[in-house]
Parts: sequence; C-alpha cells; structure tokens
Amino acid sequence: MKIKKHTVIGSLALSCLLAISIGIVIKHKTSTTRKTENVKLIESEKNELFNKQQVIEDIDFALNTIKNYHISCIKEVPQEVLQQKDIEIANLQETTSTIEVWKILSRIFAKFHDVHTTTCYPEFLRHKMLSLKIHNVNNRFFCDDDNYKGAEIIAINKIRIADLYKSFKKHFSFSIEEWPHGNFFDRTFFPAGLLALSNVDITQPVEISFKTNQGVIEQKYRFYEQKLVEDGSLVSYLIDEEKNLGIFHIGDFDQSCDKIVNHFFADIEKNNIKNIVIDWR
Repeated sequence: MKIKKHTVIGSLALSCLLAISIGIVIKHKTSTTRKTENVKLIESEKNELFNKQQVIEDIDFALNTIKNYHISCIKEVPQEVLQQKDIEIANLQETTSTIEVWKILSRIFAKFHDVHTTTCYPEFLRHKMLSLKIHNVNNRFFCDDDNYKGAEIIAINKIRIADLYKSFKKHFSFSIEEWPHGNFFDRTFFPAGLLALSNVDITQPVEISFKTNQGVIEQKYRFYEQKLVEDGSLVSYLIDEEKNLGIFHIGDFDQSCDKIVNHFFADIEKNNIKNIVIDWR
C-alpha cells in the first residue's frame, strides 16, 4: 500500500486564533500481487485487505504529511500522537481491512484533541445506513419506525449505547465534550460509518435491542445505500443489493432532480439491479 501521491486540503478560520483544518487523502499503490489500479483511501469502493507493511507505510505517510501543516506540529508532532501511532503498529495483525486502516488513522488523529482534525468515511460507506428511523432524548435513542415506534434502543450487537459512545470518542478529535456528543447523538438514522467508529461490525446485518412493554426484543437490520438531492427532502433512493431492488422515492420533481435520477440508474447498472420500484407520493 505504498503511497504514490497525496493531496492535502486546508481551510482557514479566523477568530481569536488562526486554526487549520486538514484533510488527508491517501493513495494505495498497486502491489505486485494486485492487478487493481491505484485508489485513494477516501475513494475506496470496497473493503480490501492490506498487509502489515502497507498499513505502516500509510500511517507514516499520514503523519509525515500532517506535521507539515497542523498548528500543533510547529515544533514537533505531539508525543501523545506518536505514542498512539506506536500502539497501533504494535497491535497490527498480518492483514488489515480498509475500514480498520481508517479507524487506526482516526484513533491517531484523535490525539490532536481539536475539532479541525478529522477523517472522512471511505466512499463505500458514505451513503450506507440502517433502515431504521430514530430520535434522541437525553442521550437515549428511540425508534420512530412503526414496528417498534417509541421503543428505546438500548444496544447494538449487544453493545450498550453508552459503550458505543465511548468507542466513538476514541476515533474522534475534540477539545470539548459537546463536539463528539452532538456528532454521535444528534441523529435521525444510524450511518454505517458512525457505527464502525463505535466498534460495531458493519460488514453484516446488525442486531438492535429494543426495550418494550413486552421486555427486550432483538431484531436484525441490514444496511441500505441512500443518496439524497442536496436539499435532502424531495427525491431520494435506496439500493437493496440483497433483494436485488432499487427504490426511487419522489416527493416532488423538477429539472433540478435530473442529476439524482442519473445517479440512480448508474447505481442500478453498477450493482446489476433487476427490479425497480417508483414510490411517487
């Protein structure tokens, strides 16, 4: 996974101090055993496996890049960041997935302890979410779907919500508690990326535990791919690969929706979907 090329994106914000927000795009170099093309980690379209040396090279590249731009590295990379790097390398397995590489970099960057340093979801996770509507009240999630409407969600894959949040914070750079808290709890659905950073195995359906009047009920939920138009309200679609089904939702329609229609049929073709449902309300 040797790095061939990188891009660094900086954004400046003036308040009392000058803060620098840095995003790193990592490119994996095709190895002698792979016939795939070079791909940016952030644009990865699947959850690949990389060997230990490749992952170490990615970690080194990420830190060597960020130290040239991050305000905390004017003199040197903070010791806490370097210590986390050493911990991650010591704990590496022989092979590591794209998701786990992303989580490793997230844990290292979290040690900068500022809201301007973050990692983005890999592309194949960008639009995936559980088919479950939720809302939050006092750090507790409740279901908004008909089957379990009003029931409290107390665990995912038998991991309690409080423990999920603890895992999430280990992957999130922040200086005040309100920042990770809002990113975790202010949700109307569960994105795959958020659950991955919370120690949930997102490579298969997950089990939701509901607290109901009949006791605790456990139900499996699969991940769907959903893409919205920019205003997020009028037109959307779901790709359900398991059922070989594409569902296109239309609340209203005008010429500005042409782009998402094109995206829908491009995804239909890419995933070889044979069945289409048009939900026109």
